Amino acid sequence: MSEETGTTGDQSAFAIQVGGDHYKQYPIQPIQYARKNNLDAMQFSVVKYVTRHKQKNGVQDIRKAIHFLQMIAEYDYGVKVPIDYAELDQAEKLPKASQPETDTGAGDDDSRLN
Repeated sequence: MSEETGTTGDQSAFAIQVGGDHYKQYPIQPIQYARKNNLDAMQFSVVKYVTRHKQKNGVQDIRKAIHFLQMIAEYDYGVKVPIDYAELDQAEKLPKASQPETDTGAGDDDSRLN
């Protein structure tokens, strides 16, 4: 991509990322997923922030995803979902290595989610 003109020539726009490379590692970028599944802007934002949180802004991106989920609940269902961000605020202040390991969910009993 030419920095001066912003042109890509024969290169796909999906092969380029302006301002980082946190999406290029995925076989399907969030915008591609959103377009194929007809997601609206709020749904797309949830996918985007959840996808990139480990490579970009950590807990801040999780907060953004939660905020968009709150907006979806209010806009689509008329439900206000209050969130206490105190624990997330504390986690955001921890060095990344001190944050708890993420659970992949592989082989876990999902009954605790009900």
